[in-house]
Amino acid sequence: MIKEPLVLIGRFTRPYGLKGQIKVQWYVDTIEDLEAFSRFYIEDRKAIGGYKEISFLEIKEYQKAYVATVAGMEDRTHAETLVGKAIYVSEEDLPVLPEGEFYIRDILGCEVLYEGEVFGVVDNFFEVGPRTLFIVRMKSGKSLAVPYEPRYFVKVDRVAKKIEASHLAELL
Repeated sequence: MIKEPLVLIGRFTRPYGLKGQIKVQWYVDTIEDLEAFSRFYIEDRKAIGGYKEISFLEIKEYQKAYVATVAGMEDRTHAETLVGKAIYVSEEDLPVLPEGEFYIRDILGCEVLYEGEVFGVVDNFFEVGPRTLFIVRMKSGKSLAVPYEPRYFVKVDRVAKKIEASHLAELL
């Protein structure tokens, strides 16, 4: 039984070799983070609930990419059926983070307060090397990329979906 809600954790990109392996783009900090999960899901219109569980036999890093072996994928033709499919885990399986750490999904949609006023809303993110930049859609409609650093993100209240920001003027 699939326990929703599900959280996007990766995406299959392209087959690798002839034996059913496939490259995966993971949305985790390290490959070791995947050890916290025992169940993975992909969309499947034929399955009850629209998702089916899959199992990884192996996930390894290879030349700055990740290559996975998925149970039941015996050759390149089978692996090609996964290309572009998103990989999910159950939200209840996410590890509890230490105080002061957040999942990106906790930050997205938060209202940003700056100098006591509503400045905008976090509506996207991207990563540049080891830095995460959140895109804040300002009240003016323009976007501002804000590094996820204590200098800019002073206080995050994920329950109230509010962020107290500082020093944003230097980014304008």
